[in-house]
Amino acid sequence: MRSVVYIAAFATIISVLLGLDSNKLILHKFSSLNNSFEARVRPIVCSYFTKLEEFTPKYFTLFSIPISALKNHYCRPLNNMNSASDKTENSKSCKYTGSPSQKVRILTQNIFIRPNGINNNGNDYKTERLEYFAKNLLDSYDIICFQELFRFEFTSRYPKIVNATNEAGYKYHVSAPKRGLFNFGIDAGLTIFSRYPIVETDFKEYERGVHADYYSLKGVLYAKIKISSDSTSAPTAEAASDETKIADNNYKYIHLFNTHTQSSYGTVDLTQKSVVKRLYQLESLHDFVETTLEKYHTSGEPVFITGDMNVDSRTHVIAANPGDSGDLIDSSTNVDVALSSKLNKSIDIENSHNHDEDQKSVQAQTHNEPKKILHSQKNKKEEDVRDGKQSSLEYLAFVGAISGYGIPDPSLFGLGKDQTFEKSKKFSLVDLFYNSNSYHPITFGNTKYDSEGNIVPMETVLTTKNDNMVMHSLDYILYLQPVAHDDTSAANPPQTSGFNVCNVSVQPHFATVGKNDFTQISDHYGVSAELDFDL
Repeated sequence: MRSVVYIAAFATIISVLLGLDSNKLILHKFSSLNNSFEARVRPIVCSYFTKLEEFTPKYFTLFSIPISALKNHYCRPLNNMNSASDKTENSKSCKYTGSPSQKVRILTQNIFIRPNGINNNGNDYKTERLEYFAKNLLDSYDIICFQELFRFEFTSRYPKIVNATNEAGYKYHVSAPKRGLFNFGIDAGLTIFSRYPIVETDFKEYERGVHADYYSLKGVLYAKIKISSDSTSAPTAEAASDETKIADNNYKYIHLFNTHTQSSYGTVDLTQKSVVKRLYQLESLHDFVETTLEKYHTSGEPVFITGDMNVDSRTHVIAANPGDSGDLIDSSTNVDVALSSKLNKSIDIENSHNHDEDQKSVQAQTHNEPKKILHSQKNKKEEDVRDGKQSSLEYLAFVGAISGYGIPDPSLFGLGKDQTFEKSKKFSLVDLFYNSNSYHPITFGNTKYDSEGNIVPMETVLTTKNDNMVMHSLDYILYLQPVAHDDTSAANPPQTSGFNVCNVSVQPHFATVGKNDFTQISDHYGVSAELDFDL
């Protein structure tokens, strides 16, 4: 008992020294300390909270924060930049001068609400997690793009979240069409909730997926949303329902495409059926964006693609052999990292323009048999500074397929040389998180340190054992603009006249409020961004 008192006293002293307010998470203060001091103190705090968790009841809290949540935060790796819910590094602040501005907070989140009977580890607490989100997180956003919110007929979850969002001021929503028994599959699981009026909608179903995705009729959901200058903050429920009042003020439109594409399982080979199927779905996405914007888009209106793309953008750089400092391998796709590096240089990720001559040079070097990983995936450590900073081969193809510039070398995917996915209509494409922070964040299969310094899974209730610690980046908010037919410049970034994009962040959405049987609201992290409109 004395040890428990000592541990609690130590944690309290640390909290007081950091100036913790009773209504703020410790992590917001801790992250502002000097890095070297944090590196020394964090393992100690991790150890104390780990021991405290062993000796205290599950419902025990410190400053209204569950001990398990505090332990998870302090035991995360220091170099795991996206594990906390703090605002991410280098994201610029929204600052406008002149006319009043309107801040719009967008979230994309795979919410992981699958039909009853489908779970990974016995119980994935679907109802409880959705209720937690409705109770604790709705106030943080203005537009929410959900994936895997399936509208299964025999549960009340979907109607309940619609009612909850409506009560919270989200007076508008649109979902992918229902699918019944005769469709031999469930719906796409896509919904957009908005505090602002949705004035146009559309949906395109992709070609059926493979494996388990054959029964999830995935696609892309479109919404044209009217942003009003009714107030300098998100509209209240009363204002949102007052159509006449909104129409009388200045406004701008944004165009949202919310999507969820084919999944891959296990170690990904670029020639797998799931990868190729995903490429064709991305091509379908490009075509749908093109035709939809032709109908509803006016020049200058911002366009965003959000969703769980199931494309891992990280390179997972490790040595080919344990202790080998020579060749490096992309452990996610079994491809030599030197090749990925060349492709990174040949394609401007921010603007998605590629150069023909550089592309031919890269293609000439992609026909060598890729090196194979000779050690266990289970024991790999991603310690190279390039991990998260360079982009994977599939990510580069993902950018090329959506933008219409095509993929550098179709043979990497087992495709013919003419299957480049290049289109006559092209878009300038910006990955908002990567553009703001210069690395690809982990949004699935994250890790943390235990009290003994071992890397362990961040979350085990929802994530499958095979996906624990895969450290994938799968979730995105993309900004795009049409490119004029005569625009061939690779140094011509999209213009964002009339609005700023800022505070682009990963949102782990840890379940830190109350007593819960889960530690985060989904197996995926969300990604958020703030749009500041000059109205």
